[in-house]
Amino acid sequence: MLDFDGPTAPPAKLGRLYLDQVGIFPGSLGNYGGVHKGMPVVTIELPSAFRTPLNAEMRQMWLDLLRWMSERVVNTSTRSSPMPK
Repeated sequence: MLDFDGPTAPPAKLGRLYLDQVGIFPGSLGNYGGVHKGMPVVTIELPSAFRTPLNAEMRQMWLDLLRWMSERVVNTSTRSSPMPK
């Protein structure tokens, strides 16, 4: 399952995982980052800790996440203001 909290449109899927938003829970990273700080939080929920995705599955999830980020998340490294020292 794929969960999402944040100000932008969520990814519809990452690899074989499809979006199924479970809601916002007090004290969760999704609540803090997505709601209070306004930054996207993507949470991947796997069915079991005993079976991790195959390498090909993880690669596809990663590629899907990178594509979604390039379309939806602002690249802060291209800002014209200098970084604080």
